Amino acid sequence: MKKLNLVINQHPIPQKRHRHSKWGTYDPNSKDKIIVKNIIKTQSKGFYTEKPVSVMIDFNVLRPKSHYRTGKNSHLLKKTSPLFCFKYDLDNLAKFILDCGTETLWKDDSQVVNLSLSKRWVDSDPSTYMTVYKI
Repeated sequence: MKKLNLVINQHPIPQKRHRHSKWGTYDPNSKDKIIVKNIIKTQSKGFYTEKPVSVMIDFNVLRPKSHYRTGKNSHLLKKTSPLFCFKYDLDNLAKFILDCGTETLWKDDSQVVNLSLSKRWVDSDPSTYMTVYKI
């Protein structure tokens, strides 16, 4: 089983709904998708497949400043700060990344037959870690 590890060193982005106007339909994530697709393309030389894949994705979301105390204790978390990350819907984060893998890692994201997702708070360096296994 061939494995590929990817690191996207930017804040995780959720998939937004397509917008409709009198000029047609457009994807508000299109600019972000181009950036992420290029990051994936540079890290995935020769991995493309048309067979089933298993994907594990870990989203590291930057903790907001409101979770921290102020003054000389500004590096400490408040007691009321949530332990688990409730920012963004996990399925929308996954949709964005899986769409970015289309035509780069696989022909279509319908080839993903196993998907494992997690998200957590980080104090610095927001990122997305992705592992793809060819089955």
